[in-house]
Amino acid sequence: MKKSLIITAVLIFAAALQMSAQENAEVLQFARGTRDPRAAALAGAGAASATSVAYAAFRGASAIPFFSGTLDAGASYQKARAGSEVGKTDNMHLGVAGRIGHLGLAIGGAYESGVPDGFFSPSNLLLSAGASYGIGNKFAVGVNARYAQEEIAHGVTLRGFSADITASARFAKEFTLTAGAAMLGPKVRDFSQPMHILAAAAWRHTFAQAHSLEVLADGEYYFSGSAGASFGLEYGYKGMIFVRGGYRAGAPALPSHASAGMGFAFGGFHLDAAYI
Repeated sequence: MKKSLIITAVLIFAAALQMSAQENAEVLQFARGTRDPRAAALAGAGAASATSVAYAAFRGASAIPFFSGTLDAGASYQKARAGSEVGKTDNMHLGVAGRIGHLGLAIGGAYESGVPDGFFSPSNLLLSAGASYGIGNKFAVGVNARYAQEEIAHGVTLRGFSADITASARFAKEFTLTAGAAMLGPKVRDFSQPMHILAAAAWRHTFAQAHSLEVLADGEYYFSGSAGASFGLEYGYKGMIFVRGGYRAGAPALPSHASAGMGFAFGGFHLDAAYI
């Protein structure tokens, strides 16, 4: 009897997935989510920003050569995130990125687990890596590669590989542009991944020595026919206290939401928090 119930539940879930795919034609959308707490406070904006690159393995490796330091690492925990499926509530992420001359490297991992529902506990796994190379002081190119796995029902797991190709250009020290194609990969069980082209801009200015302002804007067009854009603003005081906010006009892979957050930095350590 229990086996019959399991099979029935899987078939119902598969039917629901097919209906959703007919509307959106995309799976593994969680891989497009925001892992960086700073970027989360900026509503997902920041693909062109080199202020923090710890999570560059997930998106935007071409920004690493413009990072002012040599090593950036982060660990984050999310109780929930924009676009997460029902029940996926405990999300843990790790990211490390470094720069050796003109070469930038990054690795990252994410595990998302949900509240058990009877015999089934939903989960996501994401492994990602990035590499980039700076051409002089004004241009950089980068690639990201990722493996995404999503257990959508008992005995039913979706797995896929995808890659990003991005390029960044720095116009003066304060203004950076990034563009490229992201999440390029084969179909998963006849359904597409959220492949898209992206364009992003970051403008950072320091004034009166103690104050800084960074304005961020990202936009994407998904091959499925949808589009999205994120806008973020960060104010910093003496490089120690940061206040952030943003708004996302979203696509299904990362839906519309507002966000806010704060950050504290001291002695090379950062503590960042975001509310979505």
